[in-house]
Amino acid sequence: MGSSQPDCLSVSSGFATDQYVLGAPSGRRRPDSVPTGVHVARVRERASYWAKVKVEESWRATEKDS
Repeated sequence: MGSSQPDCLSVSSGFATDQYVLGAPSGRRRPDSVPTGVHVARVRERASYWAKVKVEESWRATEKDS
């Protein structure tokens, strides 16, 4: 879909997974929901990784200016 903007997608999906996890308990009884939980964890890892990259980039930019 919007693979040309991985940063925005990763960060926004991080917020989406938080909402998804809150609504998950009802479906948690089914065994087929386990892979989804693993996927959610991976998406969350990726989102936090991109957030860290962004912070480091902006930190380098401000360091260069001063």
